[in-house]
Amino acid sequence: MPTVTATAETIQDKAAGKFVCDFVSRLPTTDSGQPFQLYEWQRDAIMDFYGTMEDDLDTGERLRKYWYLYLEIPKKNGKSELAAALGLYHLFADGELNAEVYVCAADKENASIVYNAAVFMLTTAPWTAKMVARGELKIIESRKRIEYRQRVRTGNGGHKWIVVGVMAVLSAEAYSKHGYKPSCVIFDELHAQPNRDLWDVMTAGAGSGRKQPVWIVLTTAGDDPDRTSIGWEIHQKAVAIRDARQLCRILDNGGDPRQVLSLRHVDAEDLPQAEADLLAQDMPNWLPILYGLTAMYGDDPDDLAAVDIWDEKLWFLCNPSLGKHLSLRNIRLESMEARRSEAGEKLFRWLRLNQWISVKAVSWISLTLYDKTQWGPSKRAERTAWLEQLKGKLCYGGVDLSTRLKGLGAAALHLASRRHGGGGGAAGPCTLSGLGPGRVSAAV
Repeated sequence: MPTVTATAETIQDKAAGKFVCDFVSRLPTTDSGQPFQLYEWQRDAIMDFYGTMEDDLDTGERLRKYWYLYLEIPKKNGKSELAAALGLYHLFADGELNAEVYVCAADKENASIVYNAAVFMLTTAPWTAKMVARGELKIIESRKRIEYRQRVRTGNGGHKWIVVGVMAVLSAEAYSKHGYKPSCVIFDELHAQPNRDLWDVMTAGAGSGRKQPVWIVLTTAGDDPDRTSIGWEIHQKAVAIRDARQLCRILDNGGDPRQVLSLRHVDAEDLPQAEADLLAQDMPNWLPILYGLTAMYGDDPDDLAAVDIWDEKLWFLCNPSLGKHLSLRNIRLESMEARRSEAGEKLFRWLRLNQWISVKAVSWISLTLYDKTQWGPSKRAERTAWLEQLKGKLCYGGVDLSTRLKGLGAAALHLASRRHGGGGGAAGPCTLSGLGPGRVSAAV
């Protein structure tokens, strides 16, 4: 039977995906030293990413459709080991000339997790250990670097080794990353990046000299109170791509667009434009795979509060390796401890159910207290009604920039008393039409 089936835009090449699965299965895992037994979710991810092809319209070559594999999944589900195995595949089995594989993380210690797993695999598997012994693979521990080498004949009848592939660690700590020509970039725990610098350098045009470069982006949910990190930005991008494809399928089948997470709280009059905007977010060379509470329910506090996080069925949905790589007994014990405090519950939501949270200390006010004053999308009707009562009323604004004591800046709006045409009392989040006394015009 043929292994290649064509569609209007893509070609599903099962043999290409199976080749990568077989390569990974020949490598040992770090916990047992036994060959990889790919879990269903790992095999599906590999088959989708490496087995989905397109014919290049200019050259006629058959190349991978997807360049970016975004995998958001809770800790201890086996993502780092999978990344290490895929990194080795791109080092010496993908057929890329002068391969350059870079493992990127917030610091060298984190980046070394994937690197150390790769070294263990090379030195433990008999077939790769022979390559190390022969000199085909050279591990330079002091530089966190693995070289793939070939022996060539010299002009005087001798031989020498030349480097035809490299796998190395890069971190945000040592930021001087321009000039690389990566064939594969692995970002481990993207949420921990201190800024966007390393991401921008390793993605913006970095693979332009390659026919089918690959970015493998691994992350758990982050602790990002302000939702301004590069991790949150790429999370939102991945969700939008996933939801755009889901919306396309729903529209093709005449279904309800509100089944899509990104459209759940959109007002009816805004829905057509929101659908168009979402469809425009699709990026055909991305394959987003997301597990966890935020991926399933979004970031609205009211929606997340309504979820029964102690339901074991939910644990399995968030953790595809639960009951295999991840112990169900351990999660049960952790959940018992998490029930005892609000801080424990937040950690359980974050580390075990992959919810993007806010537990970092923020100046003098706790995030929990601050969050209780905020209105999420589900409170839009209440917010709109409140603003209608304020429109046209006289309002005074005051700002303390706190130039000497950082973190204590404050802004307040105050409605004028009734005898001055106002409603009295303090106003909530408003935008004024000008500085100083003004009329309430709209909400931020």
